[in-house]
Amino acid sequence: MRNSSKLSRFAVSVCAFLMVAAPAGAEDESHSLDCDALESLAAAGLDQLPSIQGVSLAVYTPDETCVAGFGVTDIETQEAVSADTAFYIASSTKSMLALSLAAMDARGELDLDQPVAEFAPTAPFSRKIPIDRITLRHLFAMSSGIKNPAYVYRVAFSGEYTDDQLWDLIGATERNRSSSIQFGKFRYSNWNYNLASRLFEAQYSLRWQDMLAREVFDKLGMSRTTAFMSRAAEEGWSLARPHATLDPDGTVRSYLEKTDATMQSAGGVIMSGNDALKWLEIFASYLGN
Repeated sequence: MRNSSKLSRFAVSVCAFLMVAAPAGAEDESHSLDCDALESLAAAGLDQLPSIQGVSLAVYTPDETCVAGFGVTDIETQEAVSADTAFYIASSTKSMLALSLAAMDARGELDLDQPVAEFAPTAPFSRKIPIDRITLRHLFAMSSGIKNPAYVYRVAFSGEYTDDQLWDLIGATERNRSSSIQFGKFRYSNWNYNLASRLFEAQYSLRWQDMLAREVFDKLGMSRTTAFMSRAAEEGWSLARPHATLDPDGTVRSYLEKTDATMQSAGGVIMSGNDALKWLEIFASYLGN
């Protein structure tokens, strides 16, 4: 029987997704978007990287867009990657969660600068955790100075939990020991976003997945983007599959695949190239202001 502890021996190869956004005024006649050239480069690059089975490319500018798929979604079925193929976008999920709560903050529906102690007064934190100072903004800026590896492991890897168990597990939160990553200092981690989403769910009785759909996916018309792997399966979406590149027999389909239980708020969305253009337009608009 295969053991998940062997995860470090495998490289997931299919999920190659390139997204680029350019702000208004960034292009001129001498630097116009050449989709044919970009697609040729992507195809040539794929030929040079036998471990990569498929690639999706999405480039947005206010005047032109380019979206294309290359290779296959699955080495076994040989299904071709298309602009509608959904790829796991991993930590890019964080930007969607942050935007969703920022939108609610802008509408006055929550306050990103409210201390966690006030936002979620019943959360079972240890007295050693300074929740009277830590705010939602600190969580999104990854400067909370706290950690909880057990929580992160359950939601991202084992998938063995209930909502009540995760709530109780908040009690295992610890302070970062190093002075360089304590409160107010940046330390990249999934935990900050996992905690923010769980606190949000408890206060608003709304799953973070449904919040993303309400605040981002539905409003932008992203029809091939979801935080539920089950939806992609039920609706028969084209989906890029994970592959192991260090198998003795060469590249093979990996048995390690995301499920609804391991699609967590710091890395739990699949998105197509066509939908990526809609997402990139948001960034281009912001950069152009």
